[in-house]
Amino acid sequence: MAGIFYFGISLTTLAAEAGLKPLLIHGQLPAKVRLERMAAAKSAQLIIGTSQLLSEGLDFPHLEVLIFAAPMSAVIDKAGDPAATKLIQSIGRCRRPHPGKTRALIIDLVDKCAFGVSAFNKRQHIYRLQGFGGI
Repeated sequence: MAGIFYFGISLTTLAAEAGLKPLLIHGQLPAKVRLERMAAAKSAQLIIGTSQLLSEGLDFPHLEVLIFAAPMSAVIDKAGDPAATKLIQSIGRCRRPHPGKTRALIIDLVDKCAFGVSAFNKRQHIYRLQGFGGI
């Protein structure tokens, strides 16, 4: 978790320096602050958070871009695969209709190592089943 936590802080800093208004949400925030940020996320321009915290029970239809920056091996053919369910739920949040929204863009950052490439290939199958093209 520590690596993801520091990565999130680094991304937040870079986004702020680029003139964006990032909102960082993670499990190490005090409960009150986390709840305040979750409420603010409904209108945030950029949300940076862990997939664990941001994957279930959220309704942010204004989001157009979803960036996966952590390796996740997900197989849709495997009954009840929680990683596949989380991936599909996250994609669905980005695809929800919203006034003025014209697209849903999924960006998947891949580590060039055996596990990273193998896990991406599995996710790519899910992306195709969900109707996303690849580049």
